[in-house]
Amino acid sequence: MTGAMGRLFGATIVAAMAVGCIVEVGGGESQWTFDAPETLEASVGNGDIRVSTSRSDRLFARWEGGGLGNNASPDVAELVDGTVVIDANGLAGGGTLEIETPDDTDLGLLVDRGSIDVYLDAPTNVFACAGAGRVAIDVPPGPYRLEVGALVGVIDNAIVDDPNAPYTIEVCVGAGEVELRTH
Repeated sequence: MTGAMGRLFGATIVAAMAVGCIVEVGGGESQWTFDAPETLEASVGNGDIRVSTSRSDRLFARWEGGGLGNNASPDVAELVDGTVVIDANGLAGGGTLEIETPDDTDLGLLVDRGSIDVYLDAPTNVFACAGAGRVAIDVPPGPYRLEVGALVGVIDNAIVDDPNAPYTIEVCVGAGEVELRTH
């Protein structure tokens, strides 16, 4: 690394060390497996979250990315209440979080800048929010309560809102696009 970029990178590390921060630098791939969590909470600063249905009763997650902070090495925890938390919301950089989840795992997905793509074989509760980017959700036909909003952008919704449905799909986008479909 040479020139202005090298100086900027070096200054970032020195500044972080001066204020007592521990900065993780790097990247690559990480993988995790969990037994049938009740809830998944996943966040990515820059990048994408892709969720599909697992062919087993286990949750599989793979991170491919890099940068500073949690982008280099996401924080991952399994809480006693059955919630799995994957936090890849780092300082700089980004990547892709790919998840295969068992049926009936509630989803809470956040992306600052990027996209969220969800394709599920069974209904469940989904909360998906992107600060700037795209949220696309494809679920099986069925009754869903919908809460959908975009401050600036386009909403393309093919799912009928049923206020009495057992499952909720809640989507928000600051600036970008929302696409809701059934298959």
